[in-house]
Amino acid sequence: MANLSDKNVMIVDDHRAVRYIVRTIVEFFKFKEIREVNDGTEAFELFKQKPADLLIVDLKMPGLGGLELIRRIRWECKGQAQRVPILVLTATLTHDNIFVARDNGANGIVAKPIRARVLCERIQSILMDKREFIVSENYIGPCRRLGGDGMYDGPERRKASEIAVCNETVSDDDIDAMLAQ
Repeated sequence: MANLSDKNVMIVDDHRAVRYIVRTIVEFFKFKEIREVNDGTEAFELFKQKPADLLIVDLKMPGLGGLELIRRIRWECKGQAQRVPILVLTATLTHDNIFVARDNGANGIVAKPIRARVLCERIQSILMDKREFIVSENYIGPCRRLGGDGMYDGPERRKASEIAVCNETVSDDDIDAMLAQ
């Protein structure tokens, strides 16, 4: 595992109990600083003043929700702040939420209730992720191609996924496969 003693993390969730659980798990990584914020608006303001090296963000919060926070960071910030790894937490892990988080620039997603092993694996995965960061006119975020060399240039390169986008709940083990589509 990389040395994270000079890095800081921001946990953004409107539920204090969730922030406490995430903080307790994240302390394992020995970050220099762990900041807790209970809403997206405050998180964005604090992030602009002092960017985090990792954001862990609840998908749905009152006011400025997680998706809008991700969009604002990706589109309004510049440089390293724009490229911050973002891990999304959600109580409703559906195909829709996975694809929406991915398409708005999230690096990963974790289901609530949070399991320590899964959160630790996702944090390690996104901090060690070497994917190219894409800045285009309609997408800013990590390259969405997780598998292979990304060099396929055939006629179905942009063909929609065969998985039906629906509201059925999916398991943690299916997340990586869906993010790779």
